[in-house]
Amino acid sequence: GRLFFPTVDRPIFFAEDFFAIHDIGLRFGGMLSLAGVQYDLFLGSGTDVMSHSHDAASGGHGDQIFPDGIQSLNIALTYERNNWLFRLATYLDGIRRDSLSKRGHFVSVHVEDERLRGLTELAAAFSPRESDGRNLRKVALYQYLGYNITDSLTPYLALDLVSDEKVQGATDTVLQVIAGISVMPDARVTLKTQLERHDMDSGAHNALIFQLCVGM
Repeated sequence: GRLFFPTVDRPIFFAEDFFAIHDIGLRFGGMLSLAGVQYDLFLGSGTDVMSHSHDAASGGHGDQIFPDGIQSLNIALTYERNNWLFRLATYLDGIRRDSLSKRGHFVSVHVEDERLRGLTELAAAFSPRESDGRNLRKVALYQYLGYNITDSLTPYLALDLVSDEKVQGATDTVLQVIAGISVMPDARVTLKTQLERHDMDSGAHNALIFQLCVGM
């Protein structure tokens, strides 16, 4: 939660859609102790594998784990040295498909030391439009920057941008700018207060939000 939930809500890109990632594959991981690097590599079947697992009698692939070969790639790297922590994670789906249709690309970069903490997330998803087969694109940028005044008090700024091409040919754009403060008196308790500015094609509005999270 502290790492991928630094503001009240997750990025709009993930809030609007439910991403069920069901990958089957091979995972390799380890640590280079002297270099302070941890690595993780996952070669998977891709999220579309479930659509191929129907009865073989209907013309599908039956219970084959890799009906279309390796279709997804997940790479994660963590570097920790002194007070610095760096994490990079990327997930690529549909990497061997001939077209961009049903491809997804996600990158997350997290950097922090004793005072500063930053999180950048980039996402792009593609889906075919049934009328003409043209690829519809949905891209997003989420940027967070926080400063730890103390171990329990962190003011932060965030920007959340989503551009979504629709079937009708129009593009919906949503921009959210956030200024907030997080109070964490206990490892299991967090209180966030943030002011949000929402700019959409239909208009703009402001919101003041409070959130109390208690872990059990």
